[in-house]
Amino acid sequence: SWIEKPLNVAESLYKNFVIEEKHGFNKMTYGLFFGDLVKSELLSWGLMVPLIPGLIKLVRWGGKRFYLYAWAASQALTFGFMWIYPNFIQPLFNKFEPLKDEELR
Repeated sequence: SWIEKPLNVAESLYKNFVIEEKHGFNKMTYGLFFGDLVKSELLSWGLMVPLIPGLIKLVRWGGKRFYLYAWAASQALTFGFMWIYPNFIQPLFNKFEPLKDEELR
């Protein structure tokens, strides 16, 4: 919710930049933190805006058996995102490169 979001951001800032920094685990900068926050919010809105009206239309179109169509759509989305997430979404947040040590492959 709109009230909960600032509290979650504040808690995440504290965890990353106070607790993890205290123990030497923090590798994140403030710019990276807020950049990832903006990217994740835009991604969430970009995915939810078409999915929610699509689900409402599916329920209206499906009649008494809408749950079967909703199940089939959720299965299709699940399998689709199994390919979309590692290929398109995850590279937005992380840098991937091949392993240099042959023993680790």
